[in-house]
Amino acid sequence: IQTNTLTENICIAPEIFLSDCCANVKGQERAIQNCSTLILPFLAKYDPERPISLFFFGPTGVGKTELAKTIQHVINAHAPKNQQYGLQIEDMTQYEEAHSAYRLIGAPPGYVGYGEQILFDVLNDNPRQIFVFDEAEKAHPAALKVLMQALDEGKHSRSHMQNDGCRVYDLKKCILIFTSNLSVALPRQISDAIDPFQMALETDMLARTALQRSGYLPELIGRIGRFVAFAPLSGSAKIGIAVKTVEEEARQYRLKVKHISSAIIQELLQQFSDASGARVYRTLVNVFLGPCFCQIAEQQWKTIHLEGTLRNPNAVLCTETSTQTE
Repeated sequence: IQTNTLTENICIAPEIFLSDCCANVKGQERAIQNCSTLILPFLAKYDPERPISLFFFGPTGVGKTELAKTIQHVINAHAPKNQQYGLQIEDMTQYEEAHSAYRLIGAPPGYVGYGEQILFDVLNDNPRQIFVFDEAEKAHPAALKVLMQALDEGKHSRSHMQNDGCRVYDLKKCILIFTSNLSVALPRQISDAIDPFQMALETDMLARTALQRSGYLPELIGRIGRFVAFAPLSGSAKIGIAVKTVEEEARQYRLKVKHISSAIIQELLQQFSDASGARVYRTLVNVFLGPCFCQIAEQQWKTIHLEGTLRNPNAVLCTETSTQTE
């Protein structure tokens, strides 16, 4: 790793960051704006003293993990090649037992897992990483305690020395994101037209209180930099996600969808549930539209209108914007 890459900063205009994130994550403008006020100043620092940490909470399937992925994409779209961020998503359901903390610090000699790589070994290749601790509420407190040093000092220690002599990792250029389906009763609706900074402050305070009542470690809560609330999806956000899901599925077959029938969108919307959120769209589109896209791909069409219903889709070749490959 070239040391000069660690002393450079990344500057992204707030309006560009907001626009790029909102284009991919629907219905979470407030959450994205809240994130930008912490992330953008951090990226602009030449020598940060510690990583930043955010705690995303809200209903399942509303875009928490998707926003983490989008943040990495947006940063890398505007950062030089030698300052690109990696993304590591860790499923915290793997840490339900106290002994599972070894996955983060390394197992001691003589124990199962000794010598295996740990999550933070990626820092040996790239010191700029976004670590996402998904469904943090399911992790054992012992596993979460391991992260306190990283949150507080920007360092993380292995339980034993590596072959290359590395035992302490530097996380000062990292972004740590925790996600949770924690439900917090807010005093006002997030969509209300109130001062966004005041709303962010009230949300942050309420989230910290709710976490303490639910049994989270107070010392961990105090080290989290920002708590970000994700709103339930509005009707327009659900439509936007449904359209985006269809377009992304088609793109995998190198197809561009110019139009989607209202019947297909309505059928997708009817399957939305609080238990799965918008994730169900991906499954339905794959099952019902995948075979249709496969047939179109065999005909080497490029641009289509998608008519019919979800269970009986009908693709029409869009001749005015694309031609059939011979």
